[in-house]
Amino acid sequence: MESDPVFSEPARRAILAAGSRACHGVPLTTASGLCVGMVSAHLDRPVQGLTTAQTKALDTVGGEAGRWLAWHDRTVVLDALEHLHAFGRAGRGSRFRRS
Repeated sequence: MESDPVFSEPARRAILAAGSRACHGVPLTTASGLCVGMVSAHLDRPVQGLTTAQTKALDTVGGEAGRWLAWHDRTVVLDALEHLHAFGRAGRGSRFRRS
């Protein structure tokens, strides 16, 4: 954490001030490999590298979470937006009042 160039200086200061001395990040990826998020675990002390099995397990979970997020955006979020659009069109020409 203290020397990794991936962190900007303001981010490094904030992370170190919070007590983090090591972290491991896992990208959340879609089936096509697009990164849609990131999960990071922060530790109070440096640790040795992860094993191949640990890295593979984290990559698997990151892929599953990324695919779920992409599915959620394609289905749930779009359905909600379509509902709001229909609601807005139905109210066209009238005023909505908030209580």
